[in-house]
Amino acid sequence: MRTKRIRQPQVRRAATAVEFAMVAPIMFLTVFACVEFGRTMMIEAFVEESAFMAARHVSVVGATKQEGIDIARDELALYGIQNAVVTVTPRVGAVTQGEIDENTETIDVSVSVTLSGNIAMGSFMNGRSIERTATTESERF
Repeated sequence: MRTKRIRQPQVRRAATAVEFAMVAPIMFLTVFACVEFGRTMMIEAFVEESAFMAARHVSVVGATKQEGIDIARDELALYGIQNAVVTVTPRVGAVTQGEIDENTETIDVSVSVTLSGNIAMGSFMNGRSIERTATTESERF
């Protein structure tokens, strides 16, 4: 009758540590990149929302360009987004003493945010920015 040999488990502690050392940087880089990509998408949504809120406010009678700029910057500040450039432009009409002319039909609010100061990997983005424009019809009667 044959007897079965029982194999002794091999000790692989060093191999496991070496495998982890090879895989860990790639894994952490992937996780970090996913988080940064998510933050970039979040910033994009907030920039679009702030442009819309500012355009909505400026479209009413008596609103000024500066109020629209302040509203957009305040919206972005709520989410910790810095370095925003906000531009309020009436399509037809003019701006007199800060107020938008009554003949203005539509108003464009453009918000641009550079990624360099808003995400951790911003230095790798080479000065890239996210820009969104919201257009609303004026409610001046």
